[in-house]
Amino acid sequence: MAETEEIGEEKTTIMNNDVNFFRNCFFTKVGLSHEYKNRPCEDNACSVYNEKTKVSAVALSDGAGSCENSRYGSEIAVSCVLKIISEKFEDIYKLDEKEFAEYIRSSVIRQFERTAQELECSIESMSATLLCAALHKDGRYVLFHVGDGVIAGAFTDGQCGILSQYNHEIAPNFTDFITSQPIKYNFRKGRGGISAFLLMSDGPEEFLVKEGFLTDRCKLLIQISHFMSLERMKEELSALNSLLRKRGMTDDASYAILSDKRNCGNILFTMNPDIRNRVFGIPVNVSKKVLNQYADAFDMLSFNNGIDYKSMIKIMHTHNISRTYNKLDSLMYYQIIKAENGKFYF
Repeated sequence: MAETEEIGEEKTTIMNNDVNFFRNCFFTKVGLSHEYKNRPCEDNACSVYNEKTKVSAVALSDGAGSCENSRYGSEIAVSCVLKIISEKFEDIYKLDEKEFAEYIRSSVIRQFERTAQELECSIESMSATLLCAALHKDGRYVLFHVGDGVIAGAFTDGQCGILSQYNHEIAPNFTDFITSQPIKYNFRKGRGGISAFLLMSDGPEEFLVKEGFLTDRCKLLIQISHFMSLERMKEELSALNSLLRKRGMTDDASYAILSDKRNCGNILFTMNPDIRNRVFGIPVNVSKKVLNQYADAFDMLSFNNGIDYKSMIKIMHTHNISRTYNKLDSLMYYQIIKAENGKFYF
């Protein structure tokens, strides 16, 4: 059976020179157990940026393996919730957690009912988990989590940690679904303090979360998501998933990442110097003064659709374009920034 893999990013044209601060990507991969049984991937993940509302959102759903039509359920859950939290963010942000949970659940269930009639099946046969998060340009965010999986994140001080994790109270192989009644969920909203969300299904959870804490590899994945192009993140997620399969992961795996590149400066300062050197080529023993220059450059690049050579020379204190190129050479080599038509772009 051919491997099932999906990697992508929702793209939107930026208009009126308005900067899209967000980087989104998602990845799903069929598990070895499903390959062996010749079954499709039951996970779904996706991301979206809404130009009108200035909201970026990610969602992920893991279909119940024991339910015949769960792959339809996971697909519906993801598409339905993304539409709601990206298009109706202002309305749903005003809801309290019970109102929010009921609104999301009832909206998804209505879509399940339509599909159930078409397939002549029960709603329960489409049972699936649901993880989602949305981040507004002004820093407001919401997250909602039903069932297995983890929502991790980066804070604006550069640190990373778990925001929501399912608690297996009954048994390791028991979880809740969006079809469960009463619905059990984690909910959180606020403004400021968070610059990234990483959603993962329970397949990779066992390998990226240990005793309630993120592994260093997981933290690094969140950190680099602030900087990397979609192409680089494709490579990173694919390589990570291959590694976890070699270490024993047999379940379907899905990931969805949303990052705000305006926090690159703080992320840069909190990264391990050796890791920072391997990822960006910035010397391990770089002075705080020079590291501040890199951070300032990322800040300027994040808030603008490119900055001209003269501005970059001033930020990097290099005095001429040749020295500027030398100082930024590693960042261009690693595809973090690029130079084009007289400007540097992030």
